[in-house]
Amino acid sequence: MFGLSMDYELFLLSRVRAEWVRTGDNTAAVAAGLQQTGGVISSAALLAGWW
Repeated sequence: MFGLSMDYELFLLSRVRAEWVRTGDNTAAVAAGLQQTGGVISSAALLAGWW
Protein backbone atom coordinates (compact mmCIF):
# COMPACT_ATOMS: atom_id res chain seq x y z
CA MET A 1 0.00 0.00 0.00
CA PHE A 2 2.90 2.35 0.75
CA GLY A 3 4.32 1.86 -2.74
CA LEU A 4 0.95 2.56 -4.30
CA SER A 5 0.55 5.78 -2.32
CA MET A 6 4.02 6.89 -3.42
CA ASP A 7 3.04 6.29 -7.07
CA TYR A 8 0.01 8.55 -6.68
CA GLU A 9 2.10 11.19 -4.92
CA LEU A 10 4.54 11.23 -7.83
CA PHE A 11 1.64 11.38 -10.28
CA LEU A 12 0.22 14.40 -8.45
CA LEU A 13 3.56 16.16 -8.11
CA SER A 14 4.41 15.64 -11.76
CA ARG A 15 1.14 17.35 -12.74
CA VAL A 16 1.82 20.21 -10.32
CA ARG A 17 5.35 20.66 -11.67
CA ALA A 18 4.20 20.58 -15.29
CA GLU A 19 1.67 23.31 -14.58
CA TRP A 20 4.24 25.34 -12.62
CA VAL A 21 6.71 25.13 -15.51
CA ARG A 22 3.96 26.27 -17.86
CA THR A 23 2.69 29.20 -15.76
CA GLY A 24 5.25 29.95 -13.04
CA ASP A 25 2.40 30.44 -10.55
CA ASN A 26 2.62 28.21 -7.44
CA THR A 27 -1.01 28.56 -6.37
CA ALA A 28 -2.41 27.92 -9.82
CA ALA A 29 -0.06 24.96 -10.30
CA VAL A 30 -1.23 23.24 -7.10
CA ALA A 31 -4.88 23.91 -7.90
CA ALA A 32 -4.53 22.59 -11.45
CA GLY A 33 -2.56 19.54 -10.30
CA LEU A 34 -5.23 18.63 -7.76
CA GLN A 35 -7.97 19.24 -10.29
CA GLN A 36 -6.34 17.05 -12.92
CA THR A 37 -5.48 14.14 -10.60
CA GLY A 38 -8.21 14.31 -7.97
CA GLY A 39 -10.67 12.12 -9.84
CA VAL A 40 -8.12 9.43 -10.65
CA ILE A 41 -6.72 9.29 -7.12
CA SER A 42 -10.18 9.32 -5.52
CA SER A 43 -11.38 6.53 -7.81
CA ALA A 44 -8.34 4.43 -6.99
CA ALA A 45 -8.92 4.98 -3.26
CA LEU A 46 -12.53 3.87 -3.60
CA LEU A 47 -11.47 0.75 -5.48
CA ALA A 48 -8.77 -0.03 -2.90
CA GLY A 49 -11.36 0.32 -0.12
CA TRP A 50 -13.74 -1.95 -1.98
CA TRP A 51 -11.24 -4.84 -1.87
